[in-house]
Amino acid sequence: ACQHQVKDGMEVFTMNAPGPDGDRVRQTVKAVTELLAADHLKPAHPPELEKELKHFNELRRMTETCGADPSRFNLEIVSNPPPPARPLAGRRELDSSSPVFLVDHGACILCDRCVRACDDVRKNHVIGRTGKGVTAGIGFDLNIPMGQSTCVQCGECMVSCPTSAITFKPVAQIEILAKDRSAEVLKAKELISDPIFAGIPPKFLLWQQGLVIRRRIKKGQVLCRQGDPGNTAFIIRRGEFKVTVFPSVRGAGAWFKKPIFETQLTPADMIFGEMACLSGSPRAANVTALEAGEVWEIRRNVLDRLMRLPSQRRRFETEYRERSLDLALQHTDLFKGIEQEEYSRIVDYLRRRLAFVRLRAGQTLFEHGEIATHLYFVRLGHVRVSVHEHGREAKVVSSGPGTILGEIGLLAFTPDDDHKSVKEVDLALKRALDRAGDDLGNVFPPGVRTATCVALNNLELAQLSRADFLQMLRKFDLLRQRVVAQSLARLRSSTVGHRILDDYVAQGLYEGQSILVLDLDNFTRCDASTRGCVEQHGTKTHGIPIPRLLRAGQRLDHFMVATSCRSCTDPHCMVGCPVDSIHRGKHLQIVIEDHCIGCGLCAENCPYGSIFMIPNERNRIVTLDPENAGRSRLVGQLKAANCDL
Repeated sequence: ACQHQVKDGMEVFTMNAPGPDGDRVRQTVKAVTELLAADHLKPAHPPELEKELKHFNELRRMTETCGADPSRFNLEIVSNPPPPARPLAGRRELDSSSPVFLVDHGACILCDRCVRACDDVRKNHVIGRTGKGVTAGIGFDLNIPMGQSTCVQCGECMVSCPTSAITFKPVAQIEILAKDRSAEVLKAKELISDPIFAGIPPKFLLWQQGLVIRRRIKKGQVLCRQGDPGNTAFIIRRGEFKVTVFPSVRGAGAWFKKPIFETQLTPADMIFGEMACLSGSPRAANVTALEAGEVWEIRRNVLDRLMRLPSQRRRFETEYRERSLDLALQHTDLFKGIEQEEYSRIVDYLRRRLAFVRLRAGQTLFEHGEIATHLYFVRLGHVRVSVHEHGREAKVVSSGPGTILGEIGLLAFTPDDDHKSVKEVDLALKRALDRAGDDLGNVFPPGVRTATCVALNNLELAQLSRADFLQMLRKFDLLRQRVVAQSLARLRSSTVGHRILDDYVAQGLYEGQSILVLDLDNFTRCDASTRGCVEQHGTKTHGIPIPRLLRAGQRLDHFMVATSCRSCTDPHCMVGCPVDSIHRGKHLQIVIEDHCIGCGLCAENCPYGSIFMIPNERNRIVTLDPENAGRSRLVGQLKAANCDL
């Protein structure tokens, strides 16, 4: 409370309390609500959104709930003549400078939800309080317009705002082909009433309603194919679907592939395609309708919000264990080539013992010298593994999806073990495990980490406790032999550094799937590549010809990595786009759609300078002329551009 410290034995009454104590609280809440509503209960901007947004204005709902009458405090009625307008030092009324949001400072009730959303949830630290007393308000950076601030347009403040102080501008929807009669854009009203989306703020669903598509599927229709770009996930509403995974075979043999995994999906599975959607990776399987059905196709923005709900995340992880774990582990180096019967036994053992961990870029998984407690399977993202020797960093490598981390520390291996053969170490480990009985955790002293692991990007891991890991090694001989062989190989190479390899990791080249490299020994600076780039793209995206290839970049020996899109395995640029206008194309290249609003977040997120903002002359907007006060002019709306190598 603002005035009273909470103490033991204190009795607290709320507006829901019965009797005179509750009446006193209700009367107080009513008076406060009337005062707030008299000044700040305003229609939402833009006007076309007021009809939809007014039902979710919490100040309006509170006014109706407690029977408040804001007109009692309308000073224009009780004062003759009306008082002059109060100067709002440091505050503005309607701020439309942002390409995505509208800010009406007159509707702000100073609840600080937007501040907490920006600081605590998103860690952007853009919004804060400005002014004092009657001039207090919410400001962006040093109290400048939102569009001129360092705001990344994530929308967290808008979603958390309980009034019409921060609203969104209507954005372009996904274009559905006229011939595709099986698809339709879902309205927010249907999403808000659906149990799957319970817990997601209605303002978010209103903002993103153009990014959820209903698809009616016919029997035998292929919903997605293995290897296709995975930009969306699918919520199953009705029908059964067959999932088929084929081995990765190229050339003539691709026509004769036999499936290596098959299963079926029903509405009980709720969702599929979420891993490809979150990671931007290709589809891992073919999905075919076994009967007529319906799915809701959602973009990454909506899926991210669903994953933030604890109840839905637990459900997704449960479904992942039951349905997708065996398929995911097949792509882990440790399990490749194991006979199907043995592999099924391993998966059944792991299914109930794995927990899931998420890390953001820059977070440390574990540090050199820590006690080893878990084994980690990398599901999504990349890890920077740095090995230290004599107090300094001796080697740096990267570890990506399909790899394991932490096995050396769990086995308590030491540098002396790298002089022994795999067979010798495996035999000693087997004997120790057999002697341990049920007390596997104390079969030998816990080891320590031999490296430091830090997330290079958003990281998804499955973790296995040390006791369960040791039990797995005792249960499965082939797995134990593989772990020993891999651990010894890592130990023997752990202190051998390589300058080019270290640069390879430092420059982020491990993420690239399509990297343009110039051989400087043969480079003549003829400009043919740049001219070809401009001629190929023409004016179709921005109305003007623009060069997308920059012949500058980082060097590795006599090679130079040009500043062009690398089609990263985990694209930083796709994270956080407020209108989801950036995704993968059919060749896994990064594509920027026409409904890009020019917020610049993708350009800021790309660590390699491969995206830049260019005025779109096909979409001209009216803006104030900085050289002529009071006048306006037409300029091209900024739109992101990139190389689609």
